[in-house]
Amino acid sequence: MYAPLGPPARQNPMQALPQELVEFILDALRNDTRTLKSCSLTCRRWLPRSSMHLFASCTLKTAHPDHLVRIATLQSADRIRENVATLTLQARNSSDITVIHDLPRLLDLDIDCAGMDISMLEVLLMMPRPPPTRKIDLLRIRSGYIGLVELVLRFCLQVDTLSVEDLRDNHINAHHLARHAVRALRLRRVPSHLLRHIATMIEPTALEDLTIELSERFYVDNIHDAPVDDFVRSVGRRLRSYHHVDCVAGQRAAPVPAPSTLSPYATIDSVALTVNGIGDIPHSVRGQRLLAFLSFLPPGLSDFLLLYHTSARGRNLVAQMEEVGWLPIFRALQGYSKLRALRIGVMDGPGEWPTEHFLENPAAQEVVSNRLSTRLRSITTFI
Repeated sequence: MYAPLGPPARQNPMQALPQELVEFILDALRNDTRTLKSCSLTCRRWLPRSSMHLFASCTLKTAHPDHLVRIATLQSADRIRENVATLTLQARNSSDITVIHDLPRLLDLDIDCAGMDISMLEVLLMMPRPPPTRKIDLLRIRSGYIGLVELVLRFCLQVDTLSVEDLRDNHINAHHLARHAVRALRLRRVPSHLLRHIATMIEPTALEDLTIELSERFYVDNIHDAPVDDFVRSVGRRLRSYHHVDCVAGQRAAPVPAPSTLSPYATIDSVALTVNGIGDIPHSVRGQRLLAFLSFLPPGLSDFLLLYHTSARGRNLVAQMEEVGWLPIFRALQGYSKLRALRIGVMDGPGEWPTEHFLENPAAQEVVSNRLSTRLRSITTFI
């Protein structure tokens, strides 16, 4: 028998901690990268949970040499690949999209396609379609092409929210497009002729929430609502909420097309409108079209959100609210007997809340409230 050469090995006291306590502590440290790295080296039992937070978010720029090494590491290291939940991808080639194949926990995907080479896109679309396995919470595609949207959706079994901005046409063949389950669709700066392609890609029985923001530059020569009408008719079978954004720049104030009527859509009970520059409503083409839109909302409308997009910086909120033509808008809303909630807010810049808003300015609230009827005033909330 040989005597041990050293003292007996001591068990790591960290091993005795309850796993529930370990997970609670590591979850609380999710944003402390330095401490999480130390925890991953302290105890093997801590490694899976700390890795889940360390590698939860990833940014890849395929045009950058250092990021090409990162992509190779991502695809080869299971501990990294299996924990990526949020991916921001600045793709150089359409084939770069295939990196999402190997990310089983992916939930949020943001793809920036500016400057992308799409020479291989048609080839990728002709390849056999992989079985969809991903359930994505948020898929955002910026400066992309209609064919690229189709390519990414092929990896997804279901998408909760699809946001498409600055969409471009790559003259895709319609037979490459298929139906995809999307619950909420956000369209921003999309040419009217691409709406028919998007309608082909959206499963109408799955879509519940629709936002359309079409820039007026697509309608300078031919302002009409037909493409929007056809699109909503194609995808709006089970819509619950609709958000129309009519914000224009400069003095031209050309009307942005909206559905000529939402009244046939009995399932819609929530409508939102973001608008700017609505002073002399009854005597302008844009104002008349806006009132026409408000006059043909779904009969079961119960919730209406009105966001006014301010544009004059340096002016106080009260002065801006006094210039808005509120009365015609409120008269149109007065006719909806099932309306139970009217929310009114202001926005400054694309999607940014201003430093001065209704909650901090009772005087601005009063300017708007004085234009409200008694019934509407009782259901109005300023946000």
